[in-house]
Amino acid sequence: MKIQSSNLRFMIIIIFLLIFLPTGFTQNTQNTVQHSYFTYQETSAQPNLTGTQPHILHIDHYNDNSGTAVVRIARINYYNYVTENYCYEQRLLLRVIQKNGSVIPINYENATEIQDINYCYISSAHKNPLNVYSLFDQYILVTYTHATNTSDAKTYVDRGMVFDWDGNIISKLEFGPSYLSPGTNWYPNEFIVNNITPKNGFLRFSAETDYFKWSQYG
Repeated sequence: MKIQSSNLRFMIIIIFLLIFLPTGFTQNTQNTVQHSYFTYQETSAQPNLTGTQPHILHIDHYNDNSGTAVVRIARINYYNYVTENYCYEQRLLLRVIQKNGSVIPINYENATEIQDINYCYISSAHKNPLNVYSLFDQYILVTYTHATNTSDAKTYVDRGMVFDWDGNIISKLEFGPSYLSPGTNWYPNEFIVNNITPKNGFLRFSAETDYFKWSQYG
């Protein structure tokens, strides 16, 4: 549920904090970081695989000191020489990796909801329309764009779904029309951070036609 919105001034303050606070924090803790290695073999018998090796597109960690990470993997489908961007197989593949080395697979393949427009990088900045965020406990937020007509960017709407580790859809969200720049070109943009108390929701920053907007969901 959306519970609050504001303007550019607040966003500037938040960006300032996000840029400068982590720097000192990292400097004070860099000598205490621990890491380990493990091996996991990705297998699948599904017929529409491209045959290419999976790539890691994104890794996100839970902010609860559990050491659990959510990894998005994907296989390249083809390279678009017109846009100079890669397009990936049309399925959402998430892997929850726990500290003990166990891996929980989450696969979502509803191409009607998460359409093909979400599986290609956009523009020279290589923007990814499909994003994954770890929330709290066993919940994962996936954001994407849905279109009434994928050939008409004016019909694009930003959406989200919350999954649990069993792959169940817990909640569906609609954030509003996608950002078009300078008015007709689709340019995915968002910045999402958890509330300082993750169970209270998350903040989403996005661009509008002539201003920035932040919204809180919980």
